[in-house]
Amino acid sequence: MKTTIMKTMKKRLLQALLLVASIGMFNAASACTASFTYTTGANGQITLTSTSTGAIFPTYAWNPGDGSGYHHWSPSTFNYQYLANGTYTVALALNADSSSCIDTAYQVITISNVTVPCTLNAYYTYSIGANGQVKFTSTSSGTNAGTLYLWNFGDGGPTTQYLDTVTHKYTFDGNYLITLTVEDTGAAYCTSSFSMYIDVSTADSNRCGLVANFSYTTGLNGHVNFTNTSTGSYSMLWSNWNPGDGSGNTMTTSSTYSHVYLANGTYNVTLGDTADSAFCHSTITIPVTISNVTIPCTMVASFTATNDSAKGLVHFISTSTDTVTGTQYYWTPGDGSPTVSGTSKFNYTYTSNGAFNAKLSITNTGSGYCYDSTYQIVNVANVDSLHASFIDSASYDSLSVHRYWFSSTSTGVNNNTVYAWEPGDTTAGDTGVMMTSYTHMYTYSGIHTVTLSIWFDKYPIMPHHNFDGRLHGAMYDFSSYSMKIDIGVTGINSLSESNSTLNLYPNPNNGEFRLALSGLTGNNNAEVQITNLLGEVIYTTTMPVNGGTINRDVNLQNVSNGTYFVRIITAGKVFNTKTIINR
Repeated sequence: MKTTIMKTMKKRLLQALLLVASIGMFNAASACTASFTYTTGANGQITLTSTSTGAIFPTYAWNPGDGSGYHHWSPSTFNYQYLANGTYTVALALNADSSSCIDTAYQVITISNVTVPCTLNAYYTYSIGANGQVKFTSTSSGTNAGTLYLWNFGDGGPTTQYLDTVTHKYTFDGNYLITLTVEDTGAAYCTSSFSMYIDVSTADSNRCGLVANFSYTTGLNGHVNFTNTSTGSYSMLWSNWNPGDGSGNTMTTSSTYSHVYLANGTYNVTLGDTADSAFCHSTITIPVTISNVTIPCTMVASFTATNDSAKGLVHFISTSTDTVTGTQYYWTPGDGSPTVSGTSKFNYTYTSNGAFNAKLSITNTGSGYCYDSTYQIVNVANVDSLHASFIDSASYDSLSVHRYWFSSTSTGVNNNTVYAWEPGDTTAGDTGVMMTSYTHMYTYSGIHTVTLSIWFDKYPIMPHHNFDGRLHGAMYDFSSYSMKIDIGVTGINSLSESNSTLNLYPNPNNGEFRLALSGLTGNNNAEVQITNLLGEVIYTTTMPVNGGTINRDVNLQNVSNGTYFVRIITAGKVFNTKTIINR
């Protein structure tokens, strides 16, 4: 059982890594927006429903905010039960359209009706038989004689009540998400759900008619070139190659694959194809005999990429092993420019910001002909200075409700840019990578300061000078922009613009840092709130404003290393920054 689960997880991880790597080939803004609604039930029950927009092939991960972490690969509706009353920050992470569309939504939810703790914990095991037959057995804990077992087999049928053991027949091969929900009724109404992907490969039919196949040609000294010759009806094909020599799997969308065998012998080469979706796949294994290995190829390609302070300049240095004097180096920057033949060192200047999938190929010629290649994502963020800005427009305006949306016009960004939006009406904003647009509903009139803060969540790290002009450390380049809007009886109007003057140093730090904020109006106290990446509040305090400034030390010695968001609310304004703790 564990072997089957691990194989499925490994397969999905390889697919995910490939898709993430492919993002670096283009710099498109996210077109999807995560959002959700919720309804509460008895004894801590809650039903969360995604209302996300702009996603064609979405997957969801829900975090109830109670320390249980993210519940991955859940359907668009997620049922959960809290064990204790309290206020929880619930997160929905949306990942859609081959990872080209990523967004996260948060809501603060209060639970107050927990009277009897729920001890149910759903889980199941399974075994795959012939002709698509799969036997599922509940191993849930905390059950009793009245427990209900609700099964959803992930092949399009509805959730149905069965016993704790059930057999289901799948018509098509595929990768299915099976969900077991266990329920107890009565005063201590309790429910628990568990979802897991399984890979069915014994069904009588293949949904897309995909038939895996490949051909191959042998070259010098153990070199083999494979060509995918699979047939079927599909628009996108992922090929998972296993050369059979213990070196592991390689996932690619290319129709060709090359491998170097280090020893003579017969190897069972396996090609696993997945087309368009997890419901369409096929596998074939063909024995390949190698008999011409005379000088083993032990060369392994690798390299480092170091960003220079000069705009767009990156220094590449090969760290490949077992090379020789005559080794040939071929560099591909990954920005569409052609491959360059050079030495073990290569300098390249990118003309735009972005995440680029750079490649190094190395070759040895002669009787010990040898070849290897490797890829690495290179993040370039200093071609243009990072500068936050946005435009605004209203889509609906009445006396009581004002729907308003904002679109970033920031410059110097790339697809690793984090966008933090604050609506300025004291309600929580939203933050996400490539969150270039933001919608908010204002429910009362007044002047609100809307703020967009942007920074990079990946290297390179930019030198950062604080308000006194001295270099206090390094941080991911940061920029903030604010706009005042007047929401009144006659509608919403943009009034003026201003730049944030919030500084945090040193950054990164060991948990101790100083907040410096100037240019404020009045001497009202400021609320300081620090949250982790899950949106959970880990620190809150009130700081006095003296002479329009805040200059106070913060000590977070009891929190773990990581990235944290800092939010300051004062005088009708909201300021954002982040800090990196690295002891």
